[in-house]
Amino acid sequence: MGMNSIAQFPQFTPLSLSHKTIVTETYNSLKIPTSHRLFSNLFITDTDNSTHIARLNNNIIIDRGLYTNHEGVMICGENATSETLETVLRNDVKFVELSSIKTFDSKVDLDNSDYIYSTGKVALLEGSTYSNIRRKIRLPREVCTVGVVENDKVDEIWEMFEKWERENPLKKDILEREALEKALQFIDHLEIEYVGVYNNNLLVGFAGVEVTNHQHLMIHFIKAQTEIVGLSEFLFWQLAIMYRDRTTTINFEQDLGIVGLRQFKESLRPDIIQPVYTIASAKIV
Repeated sequence: MGMNSIAQFPQFTPLSLSHKTIVTETYNSLKIPTSHRLFSNLFITDTDNSTHIARLNNNIIIDRGLYTNHEGVMICGENATSETLETVLRNDVKFVELSSIKTFDSKVDLDNSDYIYSTGKVALLEGSTYSNIRRKIRLPREVCTVGVVENDKVDEIWEMFEKWERENPLKKDILEREALEKALQFIDHLEIEYVGVYNNNLLVGFAGVEVTNHQHLMIHFIKAQTEIVGLSEFLFWQLAIMYRDRTTTINFEQDLGIVGLRQFKESLRPDIIQPVYTIASAKIV
């Protein structure tokens, strides 16, 4: 389905699987993409069917249902940026996420900015920058193996995730659970691949990843049992090794302001944190 299958802003169309091609084409045209504009992210996080999209100046306006009456949106596209923003804000929109585009009096939304790593650097782990990671992965290097989880064995992913939830009750996140459930349900329609870590032939960790047109490795999910120290770092390193011939960077997405998640992603030594800019309507009145 093409752009004309989407309602013209300020009208909106509910997001569906049929919009995968046009949203992906628009995402692929971005010079500096951000993770939550990727179709798979929009689709799997839309667990209550509240995400709607509209077209404007060959851009896609996305309402993820976080605000009432389409009052908060984000723009996917880089066409006629100023005109698009002004049109959006004239239609009672109070808040706009601009992705990597800085304009007017926009400000950085650090909680939703992406952690970006060099695939090649992480694969090698050379130098003092990565000394802490090298130390942490010593045990899993000795006792674990890594491999792709085939689609007909994804039940193992869900079983391991539920085990992780039982062992980490304070870290349970209903939105993450619902997103993973939807991702597995539509596994044959999305580009997400699953990589598993095994200890004595038992799945003890997994990652859900996607290679984008920008040669980015997008990490949607990563979970690891806590009994083996350094397992998450080991899996992150193995992902870099597995995908370094197909990607140049790893996008570990946002930390959402969660302190523990921010500390973990910072400990993996990102090259940059790709900023996401936002603007409120009052800024350009």
